[in-house]
Amino acid sequence: VIYNLAKKAGLPVSESDIPVLDGKPNRTIWEYLSGQHPDDFQLGSRSFYDTFPDARSFEEACQDEFDNHIDSITPIPSVRMIFNDFQGQGRPVAIVSNSMTRSVCKGLTVAGYNISDNQIIIGVDQVQNPKPSPAGYLKALSMINSGRTGDPLKPKDILIIEDSITGVKSALATGAHVLHLTDKSGLMD
Repeated sequence: VIYNLAKKAGLPVSESDIPVLDGKPNRTIWEYLSGQHPDDFQLGSRSFYDTFPDARSFEEACQDEFDNHIDSITPIPSVRMIFNDFQGQGRPVAIVSNSMTRSVCKGLTVAGYNISDNQIIIGVDQVQNPKPSPAGYLKALSMINSGRTGDPLKPKDILIIEDSITGVKSALATGAHVLHLTDKSGLMD
């Protein structure tokens, strides 16, 4: 989605840019691509800024682009298996994403995840500080604990599976166990 929009705005994004942008909230990506981010890494161009003059216009375009390509979503087999197995065993499962909650729900459904009505899904629109802050994961843990009886779960009791460096930083900051997907086929390290 991000790369298609950058290209449409006349800003080519290369493979070497992926680690910097992957997993970041759309607002932060807009800052990088428009040259508004304070970090040294900036891809900013006038054509991108002219196309998307503010973060909101870029976020809306991202949502539209996602909606237009939702049928191309493919699941990560090992993650879907773990997710569905844990749910089947009655274990609490939550999803935390730097995407909008609406997009996460749509994507999971298209990818064949068994999403229940009481599923805990935390999108970027539900936290004040997105990843790499641990806020989303800590909110999900709090929600899991509010629905349980017995001793509350602590971060050390949790397994977090992440597919981006930004997400791994967020997960590690909680004190939980973390599996990092090294590629989108589902291989983990």
